[in-house]
Amino acid sequence: MYVFRFILMALISLSLMGCSVNSGEIIEIIKHEYPRLDIIQEDMVEKSLIVEKIVIPNGEIYIYEKEFSYHLGILFQDKEFYLGELSMENTPEGLMGFEEIGNVIKAHGILGANYSKSFYLFLGDDMVVYSIDGNTSEELEENQLIVYSQTGTIPQLKIYYLCYKNSFFGDINTQLELDASYMEEGRIIGINKEGNEEKFIHDGGILKRVK
Repeated sequence: MYVFRFILMALISLSLMGCSVNSGEIIEIIKHEYPRLDIIQEDMVEKSLIVEKIVIPNGEIYIYEKEFSYHLGILFQDKEFYLGELSMENTPEGLMGFEEIGNVIKAHGILGANYSKSFYLFLGDDMVVYSIDGNTSEELEENQLIVYSQTGTIPQLKIYYLCYKNSFFGDINTQLELDASYMEEGRIIGINKEGNEEKFIHDGGILKRVK
């Protein structure tokens, strides 16, 4: 008798869990660890090659010309480091430069058609840099910077949760097996699966269906 009750209660419990998880109203994003960029110390860059720079505590971040493209470097605590290629030669005005987002510096450019690139530098005692491909938009949420990155002709969306330490990302297309996912306005995310369009709002690592 007791065994039968136990099995019955277990089945009811599993059934309720299934209804909750599969309702599709709320989806928890699976997060994977995202590593910071490995940076390389380099020789001093000729100042005549620098096309844009921004001053930071203990140094400066600069964009400079090299081998027919633009690259990103940083002078930090009297040492120079190479961060990577930022943008192609003859980048149109407004598509390359710096932005300040709270205490984070964003450097962005384009490396080709439909190929955007961004670097995010967290200012502190150490140098913490993250590199992200794609068309990006950001929002600050408490102690982290949330970055939405869209790549590909058929759009694929990733959400990055960047901090001074222990950063993560979620791959929306892979997790939900989508045909496409893309940003609209603000935190609204459009999802296309088998021709069906759905919209969700991102809130603290959760996707909530827009009714």
